[in-house]
Amino acid sequence: MRDVAGGERVDVHVAAAERPVPSKPRLPVATLVGGINVTVNWTEPQDDGGSPITRYVIKYGDSNTDVDQFATLSIDGDTTIFQFTDLNENTSYRFAVAAVNAYGQGKFSEFTHDVHTSSIGE
Repeated sequence: MRDVAGGERVDVHVAAAERPVPSKPRLPVATLVGGINVTVNWTEPQDDGGSPITRYVIKYGDSNTDVDQFATLSIDGDTTIFQFTDLNENTSYRFAVAAVNAYGQGKFSEFTHDVHTSSIGE
């Protein structure tokens, strides 16, 4: 084919490359600290997606609740530990972590085992 100026027409196909998000962190560890406080720590993902980790998102909630109803908390990307304080008494919690870089959020880790808070005074 020729264009109106008599030059040859060339079709160009451009594929946009997806920006890589971080891989998911390894399984976090949740530890009961006192009756209603839980410390969660995790290991950085193996792949940061080519961009530094800027923050982590922790998904957490009552183990008896649908995961879609869990809350999320965003924390600074310079830390791999967080302590939840004043959680509900006599409640089982689960936690998962996702890493975020300049291109977006990666997948969540697997959820921790259930951590059961106790009554205050136990």
